Amino acid sequence: MWEANAFSGLTGLKSRKGDFAAARDLAGQRYHLFLKFHGPERGTTGAERVNWAGFTARAGDVDGALAMLREAMPVVRNGFPAGSLRTLNALNSAAQILNMAGRFAEAESYAREALALEDKNHLAEGDGRRASSLWQLAWSLRDRHKAQEAIPLLERALGIYEHDLKQAANADKVRGELAKLGISTARAPGGR
Repeated sequence: MWEANAFSGLTGLKSRKGDFAAARDLAGQRYHLFLKFHGPERGTTGAERVNWAGFTARAGDVDGALAMLREAMPVVRNGFPAGSLRTLNALNSAAQILNMAGRFAEAESYAREALALEDKNHLAEGDGRRASSLWQLAWSLRDRHKAQEAIPLLERALGIYEHDLKQAANADKVRGELAKLGISTARAPGGR
């Protein structure tokens, strides 16, 4: 299924360039490959549908993404063993979609579940997936007027993103979120 890797790379490229409609379409093609080769009830197929839902939300169709998410998460949960890190990206994507939909309490639940899973599996503090979970949790708290709880989470996420050259854009976004909360952050050495 080499095509799936090609779709993944192209999806990432389009996303980094801000072309979320193209990223959504490519993620949908990747999902349909998984559906064809693995069937509808496989955890990997559910995870690909959640990924597609994330790009669907970023392309502007949050309601459509929510519907996709509601169908896919039970497949993800049933398709992998309890506590499997293979559910992590789906949990973070679910939190992001729910945050975008203004469903902050639900988003918080998914983000906390992702962080607990990372701890249970001893995921390194500097792993970008942990930064994503922290960011999603902070977003859900901030938008429920819990800025004081969100700030240290954003600061941790920023610390992770600043140490990964591939995550410079995310570091800048988190700096922007902290600035909105009145927290000034200096750029890391090297201008990132």
